[in-house]
Amino acid sequence: MHRRQDFAQAAKIYQDIIAAAPMVADAWHLLGLLLHQTGQHADGIACIQAAIQRDRCCANYYDSLGSAYRALPDTALAAASHRLAIALEPDNRKPYANLGNALRDHGVMEAAERAYRRAARLDPTHGAALIPLAACLTALGRGGEAARVHRIGVALTPDLSLALDAWAKACLADGGAPDVAERLCERLNAADPGNPERIHNLGLAKLTASTLLTAHLSEAARLVDCGKIRAALDLFKTAGLRHGHGNALRNYFGTALLAIQSGVIDEPVLDSVVVTALPHLAANPGDINAVAVVCYALYRRGKLAVASRFFRKFSRHPSSTGEADAFERFWTMVQGEPRFFATLAAYEPRLLQRRMHHVLAPPRPDAGPIILAGCDEGYWRRFGVAFLASWEERAPSCALHVHLINPSGETRAELERLHAARPAKLSASCEIFDDAGLSNHQRVTYYTCARFAVAERLLREAGVPVVQVDIDATFDADPGAAMAAWPGWDISIMRDKRGRGPMRDFLAGFMAFNATEGGHGFLDLVLRYIGWHFDRGLVFWGLDQAAPYCVFDHLKGTGRAPATVWHDFERFPFLHFLKK
Repeated sequence: MHRRQDFAQAAKIYQDIIAAAPMVADAWHLLGLLLHQTGQHADGIACIQAAIQRDRCCANYYDSLGSAYRALPDTALAAASHRLAIALEPDNRKPYANLGNALRDHGVMEAAERAYRRAARLDPTHGAALIPLAACLTALGRGGEAARVHRIGVALTPDLSLALDAWAKACLADGGAPDVAERLCERLNAADPGNPERIHNLGLAKLTASTLLTAHLSEAARLVDCGKIRAALDLFKTAGLRHGHGNALRNYFGTALLAIQSGVIDEPVLDSVVVTALPHLAANPGDINAVAVVCYALYRRGKLAVASRFFRKFSRHPSSTGEADAFERFWTMVQGEPRFFATLAAYEPRLLQRRMHHVLAPPRPDAGPIILAGCDEGYWRRFGVAFLASWEERAPSCALHVHLINPSGETRAELERLHAARPAKLSASCEIFDDAGLSNHQRVTYYTCARFAVAERLLREAGVPVVQVDIDATFDADPGAAMAAWPGWDISIMRDKRGRGPMRDFLAGFMAFNATEGGHGFLDLVLRYIGWHFDRGLVFWGLDQAAPYCVFDHLKGTGRAPATVWHDFERFPFLHFLKK
């Protein structure tokens, strides 16, 4: 009856036996095991302990006691009980495997691995014992070894689907064998075609095999398999909408967003995701990822103001996708409506007035165009030496201005020494800024945005073009020399033409501003845009790129766009951007 899961009747008979013969230890043990199996772990532990009081030499009792403690959970007592079982019966595979489970719960992975290996050695034909060993190896970051263990388990396990499933998950977790994971998941899905978990896992395998998760942005167009992305999206959609898989739609919209941000999704695929997103949002208005997908589609159609209104409408709802997806809330920084820019024209940013600016070495106006590298001390320490060397070698027509935020006294002295060694070409400044009221992501975003204020000051005071660049890059060619061929320009922008969104299509790694009315006007409005968002706490990573994009979009829409020299990010001539 117990084995048939007729628990109520089995428990009554165990209790009758105990009432008639209370010294029968097995009855106490089996009643305790039944209570543990039905979720009554504390009562089960009491019964198993009663069995141990009647027979202190039965390893099986201690092993069952350990499993009940593990369910409480009390992993320390569970591990101690399994060790007692091993001491009494050291050649039994089962308590070693259960000890491994308890240690893995406790996070002691190395000890868990040893226990699992001992269990496997004691019964090398028991393939199921290899599944938790492989999972433990995966958790230890040894995915290749885990996959090899799974292969052995598949050969030995009667329940082949269980072993194949574990092997596929190990391959996905490791990331080093996506083709194997894909084949395994296809095999499992073919054998059980209506299983939502199998469909979802196949989608994960297709996504991993596409290389979307690992390809660097500069290589995405060449390396990412868009066919596999489409297949992954279809599988996630099927698992979520048709079969109700809990995580499938989350991965559906998440995959679409990553493909958009990597520039590898075409319009028909994006349109099909939007068709799914709109009715989904009617029932799930807090799904920020689904909202963002619609916003990207509107943006690609040139409807930035509609996209910003759409996001603000839905962002009032509590997020149903968790803090991990809060990154898409940077859509709150996207402004496209004329009335916003009407108020911005007279706005004086409060946050930017808090900074204490110090000029350590002023630039010389006759030194040519000024390259501006602005960052914090950490970035300067990491990238400054290589940046300086490449500037001197490959951008000789330009002066260099280094601006650091909250540098140490030692670093300030270093900047002064660098100026003394190159007085005609290198200038420096710093600012002391109290960032105590900013969150971590706001603080980092401020570092990327502060350089616009420095660029505006240099442009006004030196009266020469200012070229704002990332310091974690090296020069390939001289931008100052190229400027001679740019007729009547106001700004020069490095643009990504893949439709990756208003936070990514203007890249702050290179922006040049000319000392013209159009250049001054554009830069001034960008500073007001940045300050407005900081003053209201509406700041996420990407503001340094969203601000110039949205300002340009507004000026273009009102017929006042600055004369612009465009540079394609994928064929950018002046800088080599490091893969940090």
